[in-house]
Amino acid sequence: METIREFNTSNRCDRCGAQAYHAVNLDELELLFCNNHLKFHHDKLLVDGWEITTDVTGLERIGHAVPVA
Repeated sequence: METIREFNTSNRCDRCGAQAYHAVNLDELELLFCNNHLKFHHDKLLVDGWEITTDVTGLERIGHAVPVA
């Protein structure tokens, strides 16, 4: 499942430290990802039941396409 949320500049990717535009949640655990790292892990996260939350406004602002499930 994917939902929408706004992130700010203090939200950083847990893999590389870049601006995060996605949060993935499973139970009480939340990980933040930049657009590149979500693309890399997207399919596996969905298969494993993680919920993906995306900052659509932020991605559009920087000219990136919004990922589609």
